[in-house]
Amino acid sequence: MNIHLQKLKICLLWVLFAGTLHAQTISSFENLNLSTNTYWNGKDYSGGFSSGNAFFANYFDSTFGVYWEGFSASTTTDDSTVSYTNQYSAITGKGYNNSNTYAVNYTGGKIRLTGAAAGKPVSGFYITNSTIGYYGLKNGTAFSRKFGDSSGNTPDYFYVSIKGWKGSITTSDSVKFYLADYRNSDNSKDYIVKTWEWVDLSSLGNIDSLSFTYYSSDTGSWGPNNPLYFCMDNFTTKDIGAGIESIEIAQGVNLFPNPAYDVLNIILDHELEWVKVLNLQGELLIEQVNSRVDIGGLKTGVYLVQVKTNLGFINEKFVKL
Repeated sequence: MNIHLQKLKICLLWVLFAGTLHAQTISSFENLNLSTNTYWNGKDYSGGFSSGNAFFANYFDSTFGVYWEGFSASTTTDDSTVSYTNQYSAITGKGYNNSNTYAVNYTGGKIRLTGAAAGKPVSGFYITNSTIGYYGLKNGTAFSRKFGDSSGNTPDYFYVSIKGWKGSITTSDSVKFYLADYRNSDNSKDYIVKTWEWVDLSSLGNIDSLSFTYYSSDTGSWGPNNPLYFCMDNFTTKDIGAGIESIEIAQGVNLFPNPAYDVLNIILDHELEWVKVLNLQGELLIEQVNSRVDIGGLKTGVYLVQVKTNLGFINEKFVKL
């Protein structure tokens, strides 16, 4: 091969390699194909829905009427009706950036990462209040007070706490997002969220699920008194190999040569149990129990190596020439 062409090929592949570090998938919920001004609330007892590389859990029970919790999906646009018949609408009247479909959360619940996103960081998502939640905070309800009270001086707050999980273990401190905050001594700075705002979840690190819990200053013996809703759009995962975190943990392994033509050697500081080679879509291409991997049959491109040792798992990338 011409030496200049070979160098150009290697440079282009490493540009591709670097680009994959920022790969992401957006759960926009448009794939659910909901009709205009409708919603899905789990009445099919499926337990949730998938969008992008995530599963949004739902619980539905009709024993004593319609009850649901966790995540629903909606295309409703009613930003003014204050009633539990309007519990699926965002105060914005639309999804983020005027999209049609968004998710609605009630009382908390979980999101499970799937496919290429499992075990990787989450970038974040857009959030806003639901219509019923917004007016419940602004005006009060039969069960909750108006935030700030009549004077506006009561230091009320309402936030959702988001935790990342690896199995049954939380990965770090939670991320808090205030849907309403009246704690500032300057009442002009009190607010109830009425627009789509970004929630950055990158600090949670590598995770396989998320949980959501509500906290409020207006709390009784059964928990918060105000309506427990928020709306979500464009939930964004980083996927396989995305984010520096997944590379930095790959200690004690060396791939040689990299880039490689026909054979990839895996040099370890620990005892090898197995090796897997996957493409960047998460499809398994090679699986074996020795450290010399024949990659001659792979197409030119960037691939992920997953290595299991006696101490745990390691992820790395390599370039196939």
